[in-house]
Amino acid sequence: MDPRDHHSHELTDDALAGEIALLGELMAAAAITPRRLTGAEIDDALGLRDHADDVRERLGAQAVIERATGYVAETRGVDMAQARGVLREAAAEAGIEEVDAARAVLEGLLPAVLAVATTRVRRNCPPSPTGARPDSARERER
Repeated sequence: MDPRDHHSHELTDDALAGEIALLGELMAAAAITPRRLTGAEIDDALGLRDHADDVRERLGAQAVIERATGYVAETRGVDMAQARGVLREAAAEAGIEEVDAARAVLEGLLPAVLAVATTRVRRNCPPSPTGARPDSARERER
């Protein structure tokens, strides 16, 4: 069993059997090792280190998105829910992940895309399916 598979949120019979098998393998490895396993070795065996890194990365990305959302709300005169919509729309328009759009917004990039996204969110318009910007947005970038 792959140790990374045990981080499922569901506790099915198969998942429980996998957990038991993983712990059995860990106990067998510990029994034949002439020294005590370190915490890092146990974490590695259980896949906890990778899981912790993933959680840290997701929390960092979420913090960047929240900061950018607050910035958009403050500078565009929209509430936080609308600001998050603006950020999502800007990401879609730019063809990038939301966290990358958040970083770009915080660095002062994407002003034209933000303007178009804000207008769409205020009007409650659906995003363009092609990600193409209206001519007015292209002209403002020039």
